[in-house]
This record gives sequence, structure tokens and C-alpha cells, in this order.
Amino acid sequence: MALLDHFRRRAIRDQVTAGAFIDEQALHLAESCVRDYCKLRAGEGADALIADAAFAAALDKACWEAYPRALVMVGTIAEASLRPYAGENAHAVLFGLITMILDHFDQRPVPRTIGDVEWRAARADLERSLSDLARTRTQTPEELARDHSSFYLAIMPLHPKLGADDFAALTNQLKLSLWHIREAFAQRSNLLALAGELAGRMPKVETTEAPSAPA
Repeated sequence: MALLDHFRRRAIRDQVTAGAFIDEQALHLAESCVRDYCKLRAGEGADALIADAAFAAALDKACWEAYPRALVMVGTIAEASLRPYAGENAHAVLFGLITMILDHFDQRPVPRTIGDVEWRAARADLERSLSDLARTRTQTPEELARDHSSFYLAIMPLHPKLGADDFAALTNQLKLSLWHIREAFAQRSNLLALAGELAGRMPKVETTEAPSAPA
């Protein structure tokens, strides 16, 4: 019974659980990518470096900078899974998905290491990037990792004790993480029901009948 309850808790049944899944996976992707990559470059001195207060602050800032971009990537994965079930409601499903993701983003306090101006800019970029999915084909985890690796590389903290960059390792780390996220989302979701629920978030356009022509 405990095992059954465990899987029930993990099921993605509606937009509430779907939104939580996407947000949590994005936050984990951002943190693990930044921290694991820095540990890789630091080698045996990783623990001592992370214990350094100045570097820890830079690491925290990089994690929060990575979070909105990770939301784009996980949102792209989710949209690709939902698209075959959207049918004629593709625009409405995407609208619902974007609204759901932004709702979770807005629930987070502005990180002190980022600030209001940069956080608002990150939100605008997140909304714009997700909206662009309406005009693009679906992307594989490999393609997403390749397209976004340069951004992650650019925000990584700098320190003399860090070894040389390893772009291939960073890209592979992102690719494997995105594959796991895609599989989990597809396996745990009722995609048809979720697509219908997300489409329902689209505002209804009220129409009025045209007045009859005079006789």
C-alpha cells in the first residue's frame, strides 16, 4: 500500500501537479547543472571551494540566473509532449502552459542576489521564449542542450582554483537531465486530460450577433 501511495503522489494529474513538476524540475536542473559542473572543474578541492563564502555567493547567483532558462527548457520538453494531444487547440494549450509556468515563477520571491530589474527581465525573456514555441518544431533533449549550453557556460562563477572549461561535459550533463525529465513527464502524466485542462485557461472571446439589416 505504501508503494501504491508513493506512485499516486508522483502522478501528474492536472495543471496544479504539472506546474509543480515543471517548476521543481527546472529549479533542480539549474542548481545541479551549476553546482555539479563547478565541482567537476574544481576536482579534489571542490568542498573547500564551495565552503568559501565569496564563491558560495557567486554560485548561488549563478543558480538563480540559470533557473528561468531551465524553465524554458523544461517547458519546451512539456510542450513537445503535449503537442500531439492538443489538436486544433494547440494555441490554447500553449497559452495555458505559459500561464501555468509564469504563475509558479511569480510565486517565488525575487532572489536577493539578482534584484528586481534583472528578475523582471528574466521573466519577460521566459515568456517570450515560451511564446516562440508556437512557431517552431519540437526539439529533442540533445538539441535543447546544444542550444542552451553556451548560456550556462557564460553564467558559471569564476575562480582561480577552477580547472579549464569542459563544454562537452556540460552539454552532456544537460542532455541527460532533460532526457530524464522528458521520460518522467510523459510516463507520469495523463497528457490528453492535461492538454484539455490547459486549453481551458484560454480566455473565451465573447461574440455578439450583428444587427439585422433594415427591411
